[in-house]
Amino acid sequence: MFRRHRTRNDGQMSAQASLAQAEAARRAQERKREAEQPVQAELDRLADEDELAELFRRAFNPGA
Repeated sequence: MFRRHRTRNDGQMSAQASLAQAEAARRAQERKREAEQPVQAELDRLADEDELAELFRRAFNPGA
């Protein structure tokens, strides 16, 4: 069998490549956070409504 010869940089990348990778990761994180904001707002609203519903149940149904 023939051996594969690969060129390796021992896992080191140039400063430009490292910066580009970090910027891409930051942009991806920002997109993820922006996509999660409406969902988190809805969950917060539902939690507030649930808390209000519990308070109303306690106030209007004191014997239960």
